[in-house]
Amino acid sequence: MKTQLHAMACALAGMFDYAGMFPPAKVDPRAAVQAYREYLHGKHAWALGRLVMDAKNLHVLQDKMRGDLGDLQLSIVAANEDWEAIQQYLDKGFLIEMLEMKAASCDEVARIGESLPAGVDVYIELPVNPKDFDVADAIAESGMRVKLRMGGIVAESFPAGVSVAAMLKELSLRGLAFKATAGLHHPLRSRHPFTYSEDSPVGMMHGFMNLLCAAALVWFGGGENEAAQLLDEQDPRAWQVTGDTVCWRDWDWSTDDLREVRKRFLISIGSCSFLEPMRDLEELRWL
Repeated sequence: MKTQLHAMACALAGMFDYAGMFPPAKVDPRAAVQAYREYLHGKHAWALGRLVMDAKNLHVLQDKMRGDLGDLQLSIVAANEDWEAIQQYLDKGFLIEMLEMKAASCDEVARIGESLPAGVDVYIELPVNPKDFDVADAIAESGMRVKLRMGGIVAESFPAGVSVAAMLKELSLRGLAFKATAGLHHPLRSRHPFTYSEDSPVGMMHGFMNLLCAAALVWFGGGENEAAQLLDEQDPRAWQVTGDTVCWRDWDWSTDDLREVRKRFLISIGSCSFLEPMRDLEELRWL
């Protein structure tokens, strides 16, 4: 990587959790494991995060890896009934760093909190437009984190920028770190096919750089209106990437700012493609 892009290295280090097994890619689990290992040894390995798997597919790893698990950082999509199996895989040496779960009530959050495996961060999926923030408060009290779904395979799955901005503000007020997933294959907000099929519908998708910079803006005291404008920004000329900063219009974030927001607020992004984000960043000449 070019040394003058140090700011982008801080912004995107370990950002992309590879979720190729999930829609719309739906890569065969064994092929996804192989792809992840290839990315680990590729030129953009510095931006690769964890391999995202469903708990029910963990046996594929055991069959394929034959005990060689040292380079596989895992995020597991799990349900309550998967606890026992997950603990067994942890005991076998699987490097499970994250669990991604759902909880519809404060009581469910509390039950999950009582069962947490040591050293594993748990992310509870919340709607971007919650009816109330009781569950978010319970997540904060439990020391867990939040998962936000930013898209899907239909237009209705993509929340409005104003809603995302409001959610980011609520999370920041509670000091709640989060990961985002779905529909974040491209750096900037733009129109793309929702799936990889030839007849896929096309629509507007959120950009991961929009989300990262909106998270930074809110984390360092910016308002919801500015964050919403940033999330809706489509003009690449509104950004400037230098060795020391990432800038959007009148806002700029230093390498230290970017490290902080990644460590304490936006932890990672789940993407069913790792190649698309890297390719688009190169086309923008940000890598």
